[in-house]
Amino acid sequence: YLTRKILHIIKPITILLVETEIWPNFLRIAESENIPVMMVNGRISDRSMKRYKYISAFTREMLRSIERFCMQSKFDAAYIESLGAHTPDITVTGNMKYDQTYATVSYEEKQALLDEFGFGNNH
Repeated sequence: YLTRKILHIIKPITILLVETEIWPNFLRIAESENIPVMMVNGRISDRSMKRYKYISAFTREMLRSIERFCMQSKFDAAYIESLGAHTPDITVTGNMKYDQTYATVSYEEKQALLDEFGFGNNH
């Protein structure tokens, strides 16, 4: 009840699941509300793989409600495919944590930020 109510308030146009956050009831509600769901930075550990295989029919049904899988590696892609994800919906995109770019900050800019947050030189 609460999940559906929150989705009605927020009105998302798409839901992004990060890594392995697969919640069956949430997926069911999103599907019933016609909200597309994608998995980004997807990964499946060996331990999770064994658990999902144990409930393979249930897992396959859950995965059908996810429209796109952006997986960290070819192994993760193979795992998600073997669990029942549709092959054309799977892409290997790499690990997002390595996609971060960092701006070059001058010493003066760094000091200004430290001062602003109370960590600067207080002499």
